[in-house]
Amino acid sequence: MGASGLITVLESTIRLQFSNSLRSVLLTISNGSAENVNSRIDLKFLNQKNRVVCPVQQELLIKPGRQGVRIDLPCERTSFDREMFPWGRLVYEFLPMEKGTPSYQHGIVSLAGLSPELFEILVASSAAIRDTHSRLQVIARHPVSRKPIHGVRIRVVMPSERIIVHSPLIGFTKDRGYLPVDFEVSAEFEEEEFTIKVTGEIGELRDEAAQEISVLGLTQFQIDLDKPIYQPGQPVHIRVLAKSGGRKVLANARCTLSIQDPEDFNVARTELTTSRFGVAYWDWNLPENLRPVCASFEAREVRSF
Repeated sequence: MGASGLITVLESTIRLQFSNSLRSVLLTISNGSAENVNSRIDLKFLNQKNRVVCPVQQELLIKPGRQGVRIDLPCERTSFDREMFPWGRLVYEFLPMEKGTPSYQHGIVSLAGLSPELFEILVASSAAIRDTHSRLQVIARHPVSRKPIHGVRIRVVMPSERIIVHSPLIGFTKDRGYLPVDFEVSAEFEEEEFTIKVTGEIGELRDEAAQEISVLGLTQFQIDLDKPIYQPGQPVHIRVLAKSGGRKVLANARCTLSIQDPEDFNVARTELTTSRFGVAYWDWNLPENLRPVCASFEAREVRSF
C-alpha cells in the first residue's frame, strides 16, 4: 500500500491489462475522507535498464470510499517487450490539485505480479520415428512464478504435409498449462530433422517457441549371430531382422550389411533383402589369415526414390 494519507492504493489489486487492443492499468483507490478529492496521478514504467517507458498523467475526481480506476496507456504493445515483465516496475504518484489536500501518495510495484495471465511457451519432444506416433508437449506458464497458465490459445505449424497431425493444430492449454500435440512422420518424409513452430496468445500477449526434432531411420535393423566367438575358417551365421518404428517387421527391406575391424576397415560387405517375415540371412566364412579381432557388424538401409 502507498504512503499514509487519505488517498491510498491497494497495490495487491493493481493489474496491467492487454485485451481487445486496450492497454490500461487498473487501480483500486481508497479515499478515507468524507469529501471528493481532486488529484492528478502520474504513472510511468521503468524497464530492466531503469529507463522510463510509457509515462502518462491523468486527472481524477476521487469520491469517498473504495473505487476502481482505469488509466489508459498511450503507448504501443511493443513498448512492453517480454523481458520487461519479470524485471520492470510501475511507479505511481498522486499529486494534489487543490490547496489543503493531503500530501501526495506514491509507490513502486513490480510488473511480475501485475498481469497474472502473462505467460511463456515451452515445448518438448523426443526424437521421432517414421510411421510411429510421436508427441509434442506444449506448456504455458508464468515466467516468474512458474505457475501453469490455462486458456492460452496455441497454434502449431508443421513444416511439411508429410508430417501427419493427429491433434488439432489450434487449441487451448488445459488447467495444468499443457496441450499435447500428437503427430506421425510418414515414410515419404526424407529429411533427417525438422522444426515445429508454436505460437501462444492471450489477448494481445504473445509468445513463440520452436522445437527441433530428429527423425530416426525408417527401418531399424537387429543383427544376431549364432555364437559370440569364432575360429579362423569357421562360418559366421548372421541373421538380420528389419523393423519399422521398432514395432512391425518389414518385408522386402533392402540393406547393406558390412563387417569392420577395430580400425573401421571393411572386412566384408553384402546386400540383403528381407523375407516376408522381415528376416534375411548371410553366412560369412571367417578368413583363415584373419588375425584375432573384435569385429563390428552394421546394417544400413538401402532406399530407392
